[in-house]
Amino acid sequence: MIILAMLLTMIPAQAFAWGTQPDDSHGVDMEWYNLRNNQENNGVTESPTPIDDQTASLKWGVKYGTGWGAAPTPPLILDSKKIHELNKETGEWIRSSDEMIGSVGYAMNPIIYADGMLYVQMSNGIIQAVDFETLKCAWHSEKLGGQTVSPISYTTVNGKGYVYTGTWSGESKDGVFFAVSTDIDEGKISDGDGKGGFEKAVTWQFQPSGSSAEENPEIKYDPDLNATLDQDGNVAKRGFYWAGAYACENYIAVGSDDGTSEGDYTANGVFYTLDPETGDIIDKYSGIKGDIRTSVTYDNGRLYFCTKGGKVCRIDVDEEGYLSNYTELQLEDNVNGGNRMITSTPLVYGGK
Repeated sequence: MIILAMLLTMIPAQAFAWGTQPDDSHGVDMEWYNLRNNQENNGVTESPTPIDDQTASLKWGVKYGTGWGAAPTPPLILDSKKIHELNKETGEWIRSSDEMIGSVGYAMNPIIYADGMLYVQMSNGIIQAVDFETLKCAWHSEKLGGQTVSPISYTTVNGKGYVYTGTWSGESKDGVFFAVSTDIDEGKISDGDGKGGFEKAVTWQFQPSGSSAEENPEIKYDPDLNATLDQDGNVAKRGFYWAGAYACENYIAVGSDDGTSEGDYTANGVFYTLDPETGDIIDKYSGIKGDIRTSVTYDNGRLYFCTKGGKVCRIDVDEEGYLSNYTELQLEDNVNGGNRMITSTPLVYGGK
């Protein structure tokens, strides 16, 4: 019994991932605050996990939400239009937020915490900000349209916070990657429609093909893709699906779809580094096979991501966001032939 007690006291009470966390937690216990609990999207943890069925048991299970339209997100619980706070020891309901501006749809991506706020991807290209202490809706970004199905990233630039995510409307249709300032007083458009807090403008939006740039000159775009619109618009147009960015003070790193039909994995994917304040392209690597539908992982001066064309990709990045030394590994299906699609974010640990 004494040995057992000693072993139990050696187990960490919290799961701390390796990497960096936001400096200002507003006094909140940040046990797990975003997709992979660090800015690098590299979810390595020192906490022990069960190794067989004798050391694992169900602690609790509570049903919240039914169907894809009201499914719960990880790690907090979200119904179609409200955030629910639960007791992590028992699963019991504690409190709920105001009704938000819309629905989270498929609810595949987690809420993130930063600057004392919870940030949630809503349908129609909207980010919703909810005050963590009160669970009151503070603001929502302007509606850009499309599905909002990429994880939200956060960073600070010159002391100011920003959140980033992307939109998707179809395999060969335009989506945008966009930024919103977390400054509560910046970009206010209106008081909203009585729910969801006030409406605020996005800081910038990046549309790879630039097909909307003529009607909206503020849209940033890729000139090389824009030049192909008259020749083959389907290749130029693409969006951001499950494409979570690596965000730091000097650059944003994110990959796009390839602009071709489902299953047609041609070498049209593009990986970008963008200016975090303006959305301007810093650097890019083109000709990648398949849609890039994973978050970007940073480790020791290198960025890692995967594609639906079965590629595991690595590229060096310097402190200013310039890219070099791209390399890739093709994951093949040795049983059925062809290539395996990959939509899982890489994890880097121990030289592997």
